[in-house]
Amino acid sequence: MKQRTLSHELLLLSIILLTALGLRLYNLTENSLSNDELSALFRLQFDSFRELVIHGFYVDGHPGGIQVFLYYWTKLFGNSPLSIRLPFALMGVGAVYLMYKTGKQWFGPTAGLVAATAIASLQFPLLYSRIARPYGSGLFFILLLTYFWTQLLKAPQKKGTISLAIAYALTNALCMYNHYFSFLMALIIGCTGLFYLNKNNKTAYLLGAFAAVLLFLPHIPITLNHLSIGGVGEWLATPDLAWVGNHIAYLFNGSWWLAAVYGLLIATLSTYRTKKNTPHYWWLSAVWFLLPLVIGFLYSQLLNPVLMDSVLIFSMPFLFLFLAQFANKPLSFRTSLIIFTLLTTSTLHTVMFNNFFTTQHFNEFKDVAKNTETLTAQYGKENIAYGISINHPWYIQYYFPDTFDIRYRITDNRGNQDILRLSDSLDQCRTPYFLYAWTKPVPPETDLIIRDRYPTVLFRKTYDGLSEITLYSNIVPHDERSKPVPDTTIRIRKKPAPGDTIPYWEIDSSRQFSESIHYSFPAQRKTKAIKIEATAKIATTTEIDGIQLVLALHDPQGKTRQWYSSAAKYYLHKGQQGTIFLVRTFEYQTLEPGDEIKVYLYNPRGMTFYISELKLESYEFQ
Repeated sequence: MKQRTLSHELLLLSIILLTALGLRLYNLTENSLSNDELSALFRLQFDSFRELVIHGFYVDGHPGGIQVFLYYWTKLFGNSPLSIRLPFALMGVGAVYLMYKTGKQWFGPTAGLVAATAIASLQFPLLYSRIARPYGSGLFFILLLTYFWTQLLKAPQKKGTISLAIAYALTNALCMYNHYFSFLMALIIGCTGLFYLNKNNKTAYLLGAFAAVLLFLPHIPITLNHLSIGGVGEWLATPDLAWVGNHIAYLFNGSWWLAAVYGLLIATLSTYRTKKNTPHYWWLSAVWFLLPLVIGFLYSQLLNPVLMDSVLIFSMPFLFLFLAQFANKPLSFRTSLIIFTLLTTSTLHTVMFNNFFTTQHFNEFKDVAKNTETLTAQYGKENIAYGISINHPWYIQYYFPDTFDIRYRITDNRGNQDILRLSDSLDQCRTPYFLYAWTKPVPPETDLIIRDRYPTVLFRKTYDGLSEITLYSNIVPHDERSKPVPDTTIRIRKKPAPGDTIPYWEIDSSRQFSESIHYSFPAQRKTKAIKIEATAKIATTTEIDGIQLVLALHDPQGKTRQWYSSAAKYYLHKGQQGTIFLVRTFEYQTLEPGDEIKVYLYNPRGMTFYISELKLESYEFQ
């Protein structure tokens, strides 16, 4: 009977590991490197370790472990996508094996195989095991730490604990150098172990913990600097309770249906009895999953937003260990078939229902570079002006061949002054074509600004709203089909009175507000969202500071619910004629019956300027 059970166990484990390997290696290099991966590679270009520390990760906000690893790894194997991603993919497979080992240690072989199935096939651990960032590696290190932690605390006698203490110290240090949330997870695990010390493990455990602290001491000045950096809190939103629920769903591929399948199949593997000799693992798995989530949530609420799905990958295994503990039936043909069904269902959901391998998960650089080369060859480099919004031009140059050399007129667009720089650059262009790409979010008015000078769109490719590349033209006869057709257009133009030849309104110090456009949302809504584009054509002779194009959302009683504006000073200079743009998207589910849009120009400082046109266009889209 034992022989048959062992054969079931080894066969299932082999299938799970092969599935994990296949999912992690399939098309590993076909997708573009992410922004974070390219950032890491860019910060490896130093001649000494000292320069790597100072410029590579002292100012980055992450511990230096992965950066140091990549520094020496790329010196040996190069910086190709395969070279840098392969170690992380293999660590992802190793994490699946360690999940099985830990689950088996804690709750038995059936639970170990169920837990390994989740890590092998669900999208969250799969996605972050396929990129060269500290998430897949941290998952591996945390599970390796958990394995040695368990072995050390379960040691039946002092003999042999020294080797376990060394392993515990090294894996602790790896977690600390990997990522600050894997550091936090290691700290939680280490503090928990203090409650399980006895005469056999006490000395070895404390020495191992002390050795881990000593190993991290050289990094302390760097960590103190990281704590002084704003980091992701400068752009990351503060999470609310809905975020927590969405995160739990995300662990199951964003599907409560799949979570229910996990619950149902695990229930069929349960004897509804918990082993009396391992009750602490029951609550440990729950606490270890919840504590980083609670700490990250409170820190984000009270100090600085840091909570993202990715940083909770280190505590994620313990949710599945908590669930897997209920799968405590002995292995048999029937239980093996149920686990295989769970693996198949979970894998198919990731690959087919969630379209894992065809979905754009991160910003696109590879295909943007490829299309840039293709369009350049087609239209000629001398005929094209280039613009891009990117964290650093090297990120796109990574994908260009050495023989391909272009100069970007503008490389960033964060709004405000960058909008004016883009406008000025476009005004200076003398080429018939303008190629613009963005690999990070840009102001939604960008496309309108460019089409104001280059009205025809010859080519556009969007990567699921994460990146985009467009070729514009000002010599090809404007084809109305190249412009999106609005669902609604409302335009106000100045109509001269008899004998009056001036086609504009004058706004001076006596007027704070211009004429306005009122727009009511359609009663019949066929889509999920609506985009509003507002434009104002104005001319100025004096200072324009303070002049704003406003788009306000009002309830039926006229109370302002939302208010947005575009400052004229970011679209034109004093004494110029030009167009101000303002674009906003509203999801219908956030609107209330009777809400309406009001568009007007606001003149709080009493400047003098002239308006020739005010326009609103609406576009419904999914």
